Amino acid sequence: MTESFSHPLFIQSEAELHSVKSILESTEEEFCFSINFDPQFISAICYLGLFPMAAEVGGYIILLIKLHEERCILDFENLHIPRNVKKRSGRYSFSVDHAFEECISAINEQHPNSWIFPPLAKAFIQMFYTKEFSTRLHSFELWEGDELVAGEVGFVVGAAYASLSGFFRKSSTGTIQLCATAKMLEQCGFAYWDLGMEIPYKLELGARSLDRELFLTRQRAIRDEKRRLLCQRVNAGEIIRTA
Repeated sequence: MTESFSHPLFIQSEAELHSVKSILESTEEEFCFSINFDPQFISAICYLGLFPMAAEVGGYIILLIKLHEERCILDFENLHIPRNVKKRSGRYSFSVDHAFEECISAINEQHPNSWIFPPLAKAFIQMFYTKEFSTRLHSFELWEGDELVAGEVGFVVGAAYASLSGFFRKSSTGTIQLCATAKMLEQCGFAYWDLGMEIPYKLELGARSLDRELFLTRQRAIRDEKRRLLCQRVNAGEIIRTA
């Protein structure tokens, strides 16, 4: 690919990101693409309610810019916590931003088809450590003693958190991590949890799908608000059992 490459779905600059919605509506697609993995560019993608991914095409790693036709959203009053999660969660501890790079490595180890290719992982790691972008990268971790047993990485824009990808290493630990993450976000005053594409386990948590227009309306309303996550390591059961 060169700078002269031309394609109706090819996005080169931040300014062109504002046209992604109209481009996708005219082509009935869900993805535009780019070769720009600059962290500022990726931050702008997230700020606009778009979703960054990566893929290998013809020997090249490209950046996919997704705008879901439907986005799965969890409003915290609808959160469903299974009884066995409440019962078992006390044996684990929960943290935020204690093992970001380890979470990315674990995601790529567990998922052979993971879309967090090295150029995108590098950008996410830079965004995590520099904290200078409108989009802030975070990791949520579940521990059994000193062993990392589940976790995920995602990003915060304004008053919303969006999951990117996650992993688990022991039975039920993924669900416990998800429930603890939801309760932490709720306690920190987040408006909702953006879970991306609809998958049955997300609906079982209490999430529901919003069409593209409704999601973007909600996202734009809160993207300039400020929220902070609590990063100390705490007992997962204590978070999950809070009212």
